[in-house]
Amino acid sequence: MVDEIENHIPITPVTRKSFSLEFKRYAVRYIDNAVANKMASVTAACEYLCIPHFYYKRWKTMLQKVDDLKKANDFIAFKINSGSRKIHPGRPSELEDIRSGLSRSIFELREQGIQVSNRTVQNHASRMSPAFNEKSMKAKKASVTRFVKKMGYTHRIGTHVAQKNHKDTEDDALHFMAMMREKVAEMDPDDIINMDQTPIPYSYHTSRTLALKGTKTIHVRSSTSETKRATLAATVSGSGKLLKPFLIFKDKTDG
Repeated sequence: MVDEIENHIPITPVTRKSFSLEFKRYAVRYIDNAVANKMASVTAACEYLCIPHFYYKRWKTMLQKVDDLKKANDFIAFKINSGSRKIHPGRPSELEDIRSGLSRSIFELREQGIQVSNRTVQNHASRMSPAFNEKSMKAKKASVTRFVKKMGYTHRIGTHVAQKNHKDTEDDALHFMAMMREKVAEMDPDDIINMDQTPIPYSYHTSRTLALKGTKTIHVRSSTSETKRATLAATVSGSGKLLKPFLIFKDKTDG
């Protein structure tokens, strides 16, 4: 009979209630005042607040740790404001072994004004770590998202736009010209043609990039060309003959 009754009694799962830092600070202050004024003991005060008595010592130690973190004035990857319910940084990142190299890569790109996204970080991490490269795309995205958040980066809109200095690519351009002269040295100049389009979107730059939280000025690099509705394809041969230009308009085929 007892076994039949027990089998029909629903078992209510025991759940743990979480408390915010604001409530924990209030509870510790309330208990301290009650004990100091000899109004109640720690156990009685905890019973009044409907919390286990051992929470008092645990919360007091945790709040001291929070205050020490705030005084240090260092970057903290997790929240410690009044609404937070925990102050744990989470499990170690899978990119911890290449943390310094990855951080240096992000810093060097940002020093040049080059936009950095989570995809950029993911590509650099894949080159640095063969083990990370073998992970699925979903796992890579999740790891990179946690990494950039822990490092204090967030996506920001660029506030200062600058173009790349032409002197930075002068050596590459001269090397390319020398290589092409060697390749076409024995060819008929009329068979050598060069076609260019204007404007050409050499690169697609976004206005968002990773930057440290709190940074007031966000430097980003823009392209030298702007988007237009028509494209002009100009072609010239190696002998100097200008071919008929080709003008392209963005429109529907049926007019």
